[in-house]
Amino acid sequence: MTECRYDSGALSFDILAEPKSIRTIELIGGGVGALQHENVTLGLAMDAQDLSYYLDLFVNQIRRNPTDVELFDIAQSNSEHSRHWFFKGRLVIDGVQMSRHLFEMVSGTLEDVRFGWNSFDEV
Repeated sequence: MTECRYDSGALSFDILAEPKSIRTIELIGGGVGALQHENVTLGLAMDAQDLSYYLDLFVNQIRRNPTDVELFDIAQSNSEHSRHWFFKGRLVIDGVQMSRHLFEMVSGTLEDVRFGWNSFDEV
C-alpha cells in the first residue's frame, strides 16, 4: 500500500512526486547476494526457496536481469495474501492431517450455522 500525507484538504489529485527510474538488478553477475540485497532493500519478504527459484528463473531460464519493478511485482503476486490457493493446501495440526483444508473449514461455518428468515419471531 502506498500512502501520501496531505497537510490540508486535497486541492487536486496531483501528488507532486516524480516517479523513480526503473532499475535493472544485476543477478547474472551478482548472484544470490544481489537478490538478497534487493529482498531487504525493497522489503520483498522472499524466503530462501523464493530466492533460489527466482535466481534460477532469471539467470538460467530467462537469461536476463530483472528490473526492480518485476521483483516487486513477483513478491506481491506471490505473497500469502495473494495466494488464495494457499488456503486449499493440506492442513496438518500437531502432526495430524485434517480432513478439510482451511478454506473448506472457514466456508463450512455457513453450513454449520443456519438461521431461518423468521428465527427472531419464534423467540
